[in-house]
Amino acid sequence: MAENYLIGIDIGAVGVKAILIDSLGNKVCSTWSPHAFQIPKPLWIEQNPEDWWDGTLECLIKLLRISKVSPTQVVGIGLSGQMYGLVLITGSGGVLRPCILWNDQRSIHQAINITKDIGEENILRFTGNNLYANFTAPKIKWVQENEPELYSRVGKIMLPKDYIRYKLSGEIVSDVTDASGTALFNVEKRKWSREMLMNLNISPYLLPDTMESTAVSGYLNDETALKIGLPSGIPIIAGAGSSISRIIGAGALSNDIATISIDSAGLIIVSTDEYKAVPKGKIHCFCHSFPGKWALVGITLSAGESFNWFKENFGEKELLIEALSKTDAYELLTDSAEKIPPGSEGLLYLPYLTGERTPRNNPYAKGVFFGLSLKHKKAHFIRAIMEGICYSLRDSFDAFSLDKGNIREIRVTGGGAKSKLWGEILANVINRTITPIESTEGAVYGAAILAGIGLKVFTAEDISKNACFTSGKTVSPSGSVSLYQQYMQLFQTLRTQLEPSFDLLSSIVLEDE
Repeated sequence: MAENYLIGIDIGAVGVKAILIDSLGNKVCSTWSPHAFQIPKPLWIEQNPEDWWDGTLECLIKLLRISKVSPTQVVGIGLSGQMYGLVLITGSGGVLRPCILWNDQRSIHQAINITKDIGEENILRFTGNNLYANFTAPKIKWVQENEPELYSRVGKIMLPKDYIRYKLSGEIVSDVTDASGTALFNVEKRKWSREMLMNLNISPYLLPDTMESTAVSGYLNDETALKIGLPSGIPIIAGAGSSISRIIGAGALSNDIATISIDSAGLIIVSTDEYKAVPKGKIHCFCHSFPGKWALVGITLSAGESFNWFKENFGEKELLIEALSKTDAYELLTDSAEKIPPGSEGLLYLPYLTGERTPRNNPYAKGVFFGLSLKHKKAHFIRAIMEGICYSLRDSFDAFSLDKGNIREIRVTGGGAKSKLWGEILANVINRTITPIESTEGAVYGAAILAGIGLKVFTAEDISKNACFTSGKTVSPSGSVSLYQQYMQLFQTLRTQLEPSFDLLSSIVLEDE
């Protein structure tokens, strides 16, 4: 019998990724296509959905070419994508405006006003989460108030991965995990919140139907199949938002395994069989990929993005070496940071380039380097960035309270899992042994796995036993725990004391605009 294969597609913040896996869950190959984002004004971050589609086609065509797998052996496609983004299309499917991304903060005032009008306790009761400017609902309200003529032409409201589903199959569908981050969804009951829609004057007919992550949401249409070189009619599984897809991609399917992902954003995710709405927004509660399960999520908005920001603006030498020798610029930067002692000799970094969400929501928060002196060189800044991201993740980890005590294993995935230094810093900052898993594909791997589970190619239990999740290459805390604890306390003090200054700075910047 011929081997069956599955495809996963992830619409990430900086690019589209596709992966091909076999019927045992093993990676065959993956492809990537970068896309840019635009910042037309302070706090605004947008992308063109058509760029995602172009990247998807490019990735899928390359995937088949590189793998040399027969197209007839591909039996399913799974989807994942950056959450909270607002995609608006007409009734005929045309894109009305650039997508307002997950880290866009333009709708701060809308979030404040919605919370004031509906009430924080009511929003928590209706949705299971506090309201954030990053979530989709305030973005919709911003368009209603600032682009009313455009909003009058909206035929459907979508999330990023669901736009790609529409292009692949013609179906307008979302899943319960992605819908959880819209602030329009009742996470406990796993359906759209009638109360939120009524309060925000959003027609339910503008929203897609939702389904569980492993359900079949549509089939590859003839037109797209011809472009890619696949047979039409391949089932497309509903998939999951990237935060939840990372749990699957890390094989962390049981409640006693936490997942830490260090990609553009930093995430800490713990599965639970109980619905838990967490007051004051210290952590999020989202629907899990499986019925009867939920996920508690802590987030650092600018994790790997902080590192990328530094590389693009101050890594000219490393980027030149990369271009000439194919040596990775990130590795060059990390190698230099490894020579700096723990604590970066007093240099601290607060990684709030796009505001922050958990455990203290502040869309006005800004990135800060503190403690700068003449002794500090470029390498100090690099290590301080890595440490600052880990301090922020520890901040969220502490907010898990009792759930934290039930965790027997912490798996680390994403780009940060590839770095030995990052693993050492993280283990010492959170004072727990961690396991950087060999499969660092993250969300895109989770999308392919969900396709396999949905189509009964394998079971969730099969995947949790996969060798790539049980490498045993753990990283334990070393002699830096005490030092990092002192810096952690200073980090939290700075974060708290600077909040009024963040607000003042933002008011000055916005007024100047």
